[in-house]
Amino acid sequence: MGCERERAEVRERSEMRRSAARVAHPVGAARSGTRLGNECALIYACPVPGSTRRAPRMAPAARRAAIIEAARPLVMRYGSAVTTRQIAEAGGIAEGTIFRVFADKESVVQAVVDEVFDPAPTLRGLAAVDRHLPLRERLVAATVVLQDRLSQVFGLLDALGWIRPPEPEELDRRPMPPAAINDALRAALVDIVGPDERLLRVPAPELAHVLRLLIFSGTHPMISDGRLLTPEQIVSILLDGVALPTTREDDPC
Repeated sequence: MGCERERAEVRERSEMRRSAARVAHPVGAARSGTRLGNECALIYACPVPGSTRRAPRMAPAARRAAIIEAARPLVMRYGSAVTTRQIAEAGGIAEGTIFRVFADKESVVQAVVDEVFDPAPTLRGLAAVDRHLPLRERLVAATVVLQDRLSQVFGLLDALGWIRPPEPEELDRRPMPPAAINDALRAALVDIVGPDERLLRVPAPELAHVLRLLIFSGTHPMISDGRLLTPEQIVSILLDGVALPTTREDDPC
């Protein structure tokens, strides 16, 4: 942790010294004998590279959110091998700025994990499903939201190489425990079904349970053998099954 912070500070100081040297002794001016007689000439003769500009002032919470946003796709790609230098470049900030709001790189990675597992965006997405749509279309829209969440979770777990369940202390850091998340997602799906529950052969909570099982297995790249199910396929299996319609005479039962 300390070494990483020190390396970032050394790189930042070195870059600042190089920039200052370029300003004090611009190469083009030395060759042409041009005298930099005023501030304007100095600016145009030797502009400071963009990478050395100070990041705009932001409140700590806003800065933290911006760093997490920059880090998220990198963590999804590189896992724990991501570097603070990569995060800084993606966020357009100096590497040392990261350590003003995070203790170390691991804290940034953990913040990304917490954000990916946070159910709030998913619950907002389910709440936004238009209740005036037909039941099938509502369920397809809900499946899109839930598949997006699971795709992010599965991608993150794969990038980090996590093959074990979270430790209890890891779960304690999250805004909601798994049981509460399951209850909230189930309740959201039941609300999406609404009065159309009368059209079902099972109670709405049972439909929500089966739908989430189909979404999980149809979205997991290994369980699905790489043949992911589309939202339309999942809802069709849920509502229509896979058997052909039969007459009473054709029914073997």
